[in-house]
Amino acid sequence: MLANSIENAVTKHRAVAALETERDRFSVLFENAPDAIAFYEFDGEEPIIRMVNPAFRETFGYDPGEAVEESLDEIVVPPAYEDEARSINRQVRSGDRVDTEVTRQTTDGLRKFRLRSVPIQPGEHGERGYVIYNDITEQTERERNLVELETALGTLLANVPVVFYAFDADGVFTRSQGQALERIGFEPGEAVGESVFDLYEHRPEIIEHCERALDGERVNATVEIDGRTFEAWYQPLREDGEVVGVVGHKYDVTEYRG
Repeated sequence: MLANSIENAVTKHRAVAALETERDRFSVLFENAPDAIAFYEFDGEEPIIRMVNPAFRETFGYDPGEAVEESLDEIVVPPAYEDEARSINRQVRSGDRVDTEVTRQTTDGLRKFRLRSVPIQPGEHGERGYVIYNDITEQTERERNLVELETALGTLLANVPVVFYAFDADGVFTRSQGQALERIGFEPGEAVGESVFDLYEHRPEIIEHCERALDGERVNATVEIDGRTFEAWYQPLREDGEVVGVVGHKYDVTEYRG
């Protein structure tokens, strides 16, 4: 009996020690996470903040004494996004794991976040848990700028007598666009996957231009293709100092040559 009691006591002590260790590890992760994190509990339909990490305080500009016991939505949700926030709350309370993009009010104004909800226990209703805000503002802006640039480039290529092309370090075309392609017997994208050295094997001067560009030289030349005259530019692309490809364009100047 005594031996069993001692063994049970030791087992319990080890379990408590293990729980304390896990709690300490979590505390370190919570306090040092780069993303803003809040622990919440629902009071009716309102997610009430019980605890926030330093990144939350820095991002949203609230000291723990100001944020704790306040409605999470009232602190971070802009008025225009209140309906969206209520919809997210309903998903969280029903036990869904939410992973979505949202706009929230911060010390730097409105910013874009990837919001993720994490319930205390997997599978339980989300009456309490953690919400994590990963700032994706710069990423979102880069993606939007890229879409705008691609749209502008597409409009330009569709209306100007130019061929825009790119090929990798092996000379394989990765891009071929432009209104002037049809003037030399190509469709947009037709050359993609083809080798510039195979496609122009009968044109040693064009092969030379490509080789010089792949060697790191910016090349400008006048070339004749299918009876038309083009001004051609080849610009080396570098990563960490190494040429990884070439981008360029050919402008049809036939009409300007008299």
